[in-house]
Amino acid sequence: MKNLFFAAVAFLMVGAFASCTKTQTTVTEPNTAMVTLKLEVNNDMTNDTTYNGANQTQYETVPAGTTVQFVVDTRNLQLNPVSGKNYEMKTYSATVAAGGVVTMELPAIGDPVNYTVKFADIELMEKTNFYNTLTSRTESQEESVIYTLADQTVTVFEGAELKREFIYN
Repeated sequence: MKNLFFAAVAFLMVGAFASCTKTQTTVTEPNTAMVTLKLEVNNDMTNDTTYNGANQTQYETVPAGTTVQFVVDTRNLQLNPVSGKNYEMKTYSATVAAGGVVTMELPAIGDPVNYTVKFADIELMEKTNFYNTLTSRTESQEESVIYTLADQTVTVFEGAELKREFIYN
């Protein structure tokens, strides 16, 4: 009976410790919102075919170090903006990390705030296949291509955790 009691206590303790190791949701600082963007590009066309020959686009991640800017009119960060006051445009910059992900903590208020996201152009080698009629074989070729992504708008509010995915053309 004593062993059963100790076993039950040990089981409860293990359960209590296990529940403490669960992944916690990231809590943003007061007056901020967390924006996470995943940026992709299709610069390797040679992997866009499945094993049975069907088309299936496989995106590659944007290179680490690519710059992303978040621009906001600071008037929109005021709950009660002053009429006639000249508010400035503020820019926050971030760089893409490995895996094509950029994370930025931005000022926010309880009301929705729009940020314009500006993406730097990137120059990459684009890899394609072509059929060589002289050799009767499919061959690969690469050429330098500049990829762009038009400005996007993200809307945040205090405490929000926004995740978005964008694809360069």
